[in-house]
Amino acid sequence: MNILGISCFYHDSAACLIKDGRVVAAAQEERFSRKKHDVGFPLEALKYCLKEGNITIDDVNYIAFYEKPILKFERLLYQHLEMFPRSFRSFFKAIPNWMTEKLRLHSIVKKKLKYKGPILFIEHHMAHAASAFLVSPFKKAAILTIDGVGEWATTSAWIGEGSSAEADFHHALTFAAVYQAPVVLNVVNNQWAISTFQGFAGGERRPFAVRGLGHGIPGIRVDGNDFLAVYAVTEWAAQRARQGGGPTLIELVTYRVAAHSTSDDPSRYRPRDEAQAWPLGDPIDRLKQHMITDGIWSETQHEKLVSELEEYCADAWQEALSYGTMTTGPQLDQHELFDDVLKDIPAHLLAQRDELRSLGD
Repeated sequence: MNILGISCFYHDSAACLIKDGRVVAAAQEERFSRKKHDVGFPLEALKYCLKEGNITIDDVNYIAFYEKPILKFERLLYQHLEMFPRSFRSFFKAIPNWMTEKLRLHSIVKKKLKYKGPILFIEHHMAHAASAFLVSPFKKAAILTIDGVGEWATTSAWIGEGSSAEADFHHALTFAAVYQAPVVLNVVNNQWAISTFQGFAGGERRPFAVRGLGHGIPGIRVDGNDFLAVYAVTEWAAQRARQGGGPTLIELVTYRVAAHSTSDDPSRYRPRDEAQAWPLGDPIDRLKQHMITDGIWSETQHEKLVSELEEYCADAWQEALSYGTMTTGPQLDQHELFDDVLKDIPAHLLAQRDELRSLGD
């Protein structure tokens, strides 16, 4: 299958050819037009890709465009209405491009390429994810797309409450407020920053959600152990961001029952039975009881699911052990520490590698 990808009419127009799931050619139009950040239709880049793939336009099964123009145009209209009259100038600057190019993309592609097949319009963030995955060595991968310009997509960031005392936290809030970024910022307040009680990280002894107000960002405090409450608040904040309302700070109040890490001993800094006194309960048990009360779940179904997940985790653990542990084989070659990082290994790392080899000998 041959898929021809197109990006244009915004910045850095480009084309790409994928044959049977493998990238065989890709190029930016500026390489041929000699115009820096060329925004025009990438005709020369498309010709190059077809030539490299040794095919003609008639051999192309699909053409894919890097965003959904209608959906993005809807978002732009909403945002400009929300920001009016401040958006007046940018609105009239952007509209001609949409009316003459992006909203007419289907006919432009057909005319310029003499193409008769189907044209697919994919989500912008999916295009970013594909560009990362298709050139990777992985058969499966989890991909995070963080981008300020999509259709309605937003970005969600998560930190622990101890991190809210760091300057980076306030830098993020300031940036989000100034640029009205479409983001949802989450503070997971699990009461403990390793061995430090959250009251010390809070400083002012107020909810962490209040910190958003100082930056002009709405702050919401929610029961983090209530799945439905978390879902409802997040859905509202995401919809607000998509409609141009800007960022939202959410504080999720929960409790860290277990240790912070395998090297942590909670009994050294808090009572051993403290977790039992936590009033908000276990989030999974609360959701289970709610669903059973509503008649959409049962104890039998829950026991079956728990059994399946325990079996799945046990199998995954055994597979992980098969690759080796800290105390048993198979062991990795320690000399590989210096490989696959830098193309040309600098002198100080070569010296360290030689020293390690001498110790091994």
